[in-house]
Amino acid sequence: MSTGYAAYLRVRLQPAKREEFLGLIKQLKVDVERELKGVCYYDVLATADPLEFVLLQGFVDEAAFKVYADAPFHVAMAPAGWACLDGQPHIEFLTPA
Repeated sequence: MSTGYAAYLRVRLQPAKREEFLGLIKQLKVDVERELKGVCYYDVLATADPLEFVLLQGFVDEAAFKVYADAPFHVAMAPAGWACLDGQPHIEFLTPA
């Protein structure tokens, strides 16, 4: 399955919210793998800074991303995830070169 649409997110967490965020993201990964088709990859990577993470999300196309964005499990957890952030995330949407 080849990636036709991707998202790169770099987030910084509030120190007191780090463990909550990691729990939310771990469950989100489980839900994505269990519930969705059209996802090529979905990874969360730690940086050298213990409060900074990069999320890499690849989808077969933009429509598959929209299905993910609108999935009930994602919509339900998103407010709690956003509340863990310290400042605004850096988000880029990417397409094949």
